[in-house]
Amino acid sequence: EDTEKEGITYKLLSKDDPINAVLGNITNCCQVVGAAGESCVIYGLEAPNSSFMTFEYENNIIGQSWVWYDEYSKTICLDNIEVPERYLLKIKRNEDLQRNFINCLLRVEENFKKEMNKKGFEVKFVTIGKGFNDLNYVIEKEFHLVNNPSSIAGYSGYKDSVNQYLICNNRKSLKK
Repeated sequence: EDTEKEGITYKLLSKDDPINAVLGNITNCCQVVGAAGESCVIYGLEAPNSSFMTFEYENNIIGQSWVWYDEYSKTICLDNIEVPERYLLKIKRNEDLQRNFINCLLRVEENFKKEMNKKGFEVKFVTIGKGFNDLNYVIEKEFHLVNNPSSIAGYSGYKDSVNQYLICNNRKSLKK
């Protein structure tokens, strides 16, 4: 869980959190049972190397992501970020919220690496999928595309991370 308490924060959800099964409904995402992203939901609920996370602002879920870890490439990938329509326009019009989201993603990268490494799982990269990502207009200004994106060994279902951005401090823009 994010230690930051102001602005946009994130939370990696536990496997037994019932909200996992309905996050797609909350964020107008295809990751719902019976839709294109059903395989993501099932994998996220069942696989030990996968989960879901929420992004929150003023005590409201303003985004979510299916998250998976590929042991071969030592990569954690946020498959994409889905944002409910009622927040999309607010974020698009507010540069402070955009910067706040980027800073939140930088904390995700730093904290995921630190915590996974503490638990004995090496993490070299944290990426975010480009496909159907509601925040591409912000992310593409800040982060570079990965030349050889990672994938999940043994998973052949739907995913938005065929192309991925590398979340890191070595960004295109140094706006704070």
